[in-house]
Amino acid sequence: MPSRLSHLALLALTASLAAVAGGACFAPVLTAQAKDAGHERPDGGDAGPSNLDGSCPMCLPSCEPTCPPGESCPFTTGAAFESGCAPASYSLTVAVTPDSGMELAASLCACGEAWAGAGTPADWGDNAVFFSACARTVSRVGPNGERMILVNEPSGTVRLFEQRTNGSWRPEDPPQIRAPATLAIDSAGNPHLAGLGQGAILHLARVDGTWIVDPAANADSDRRGLVLLALGPDGLPRIAFSEGDVKLATKTDAGWEHSTASGMGAPLSLQVDAEGRAHLLYLLDGVRYTLQTPGGWVSEMLDGKATAAALVLTAEGCPRAVWSRDGVFYGERTAAGWTSERIADGNFGVEDEPFVLLPDGKPLVLHGGAAMSLSGR
Repeated sequence: MPSRLSHLALLALTASLAAVAGGACFAPVLTAQAKDAGHERPDGGDAGPSNLDGSCPMCLPSCEPTCPPGESCPFTTGAAFESGCAPASYSLTVAVTPDSGMELAASLCACGEAWAGAGTPADWGDNAVFFSACARTVSRVGPNGERMILVNEPSGTVRLFEQRTNGSWRPEDPPQIRAPATLAIDSAGNPHLAGLGQGAILHLARVDGTWIVDPAANADSDRRGLVLLALGPDGLPRIAFSEGDVKLATKTDAGWEHSTASGMGAPLSLQVDAEGRAHLLYLLDGVRYTLQTPGGWVSEMLDGKATAAALVLTAEGCPRAVWSRDGVFYGERTAAGWTSERIADGNFGVEDEPFVLLPDGKPLVLHGGAAMSLSGR
């Protein structure tokens, strides 16, 4: 193991995570209303008139809370690891694979280098791997246990690291794409990338060993901010980015379709549900949540003081979110709107991917600075 691992001293995970499962319930929300905007509820029914400001609470999913009213479902927090410096960014991911069952993996940029670990948090120090020159890292596990790390280097170069069967890592430089870039893995184990190209937002897919480069939208080559990627149930990509307005590019059989999601802002987190609808969190005077409906995009405020956030959907399409302000907060969208629960001290940034749902529905959040912690139920 490289001596550079001394930057990272693994600590014992002490969190006790209790299983709590949730279900979907797309019930109408009673609210003051003014005009009919032609929106539909997630169950396909008519949402009726929208609010004076154009918002439409009835159009948004409302789910039963995983912690029933009157019951205590506390989060517990335990130490995950400690590094010699606060990470520039980090990524937490989870997958269920045929061979190993649940695979929990993390990667981070710390002390200018990229680091990756997998298994349980207690295992991360035993199989840690270092890569050099790191500004942002994205970690993914594929359906058959494929492990990939995408590293955005300070120079703007994008490098993909893929773990071989013998445990070593194979580096690859995908063509034409530059940072900011992100990664997804499809049902066949093929990597997909989205990021900045020359005057364009690019989508790349590696099929049978060959990279296919597909411009998804025109974009200023000097733009900054995240480019987000999610694959729909049809396997086709959705890419969110900002050109002042929040934009979504959706791949179809006829090419790329574009929509303006939610007005001026910066996208933070993108998910696609089983119906193919895009869900987004974005920065605009705090953090807002928006959903792509047949009648257009519908948005609402999640937290007006939040500075970063991440979104995950349950199998039923229920939105779960974490966000950072004066601590780390967790929320679920219910019939009454978003719940808000302060779960821990600490923070995370806009480039971090700190949040996963475990296979039994339990939330797990990685957060903190040089001393990282895991919080979960």
